[in-house]
Amino acid sequence: MLRRLEKRIHIPLPDFETRVRLFESFLNTKSIEIYPKVDYEELATKTEGYSGSDIKLVCKEALMSTVRKMLPHLNKGDNTKFKDRLDVSDILNAISKTKPISKNLTEKHEKWQNEMGCR
Repeated sequence: MLRRLEKRIHIPLPDFETRVRLFESFLNTKSIEIYPKVDYEELATKTEGYSGSDIKLVCKEALMSTVRKMLPHLNKGDNTKFKDRLDVSDILNAISKTKPISKNLTEKHEKWQNEMGCR
């Protein structure tokens, strides 16, 4: 990951456990229920090669899909039939729409880290 810091620091892609925790954190909303119960380990498996930013984008896209579903009901003044619920299918759909960082770019960053990175 390249960010604007005084020094360049390579942050490797998150491992399986970290991806599980990222999904738990980004999807932990009190106002929206996830249905059926989400398997965070399945999501982590499906997102191998994704950066933390990629996973955050997946979660934002999934949550926005809930808003998109609600809008037609709210515009009609009919908010009684709609529940604030995120379907697991929305998360899986967001994963399919969000592409991870390319392997070439990852390899380039790792090579740079090995040759010139902070130690």
